[in-house]
Amino acid sequence: RLFEAESAVRLSLLQNLKKRGHYASETAQALSSLGAIFSEQGRPGDAEAVDRAAIDIYTKIGQSNDSFSPCLK
Repeated sequence: RLFEAESAVRLSLLQNLKKRGHYASETAQALSSLGAIFSEQGRPGDAEAVDRAAIDIYTKIGQSNDSFSPCLK
């Protein structure tokens, strides 16, 4: 199931990147979802990398610190 979830989130991420661009809250949300999946798969290095990217996006678009909470679980 995690493989299927990862595939679906990756597809969503690509669609968000095309439609909204890199610096969009939808892109950050997709990245944080991917980070959660990586964490569940036992891939902490990958999870940290995409969580950091999500936090970077949230920071650059001026989202509040509350937006970061999904990334830090």
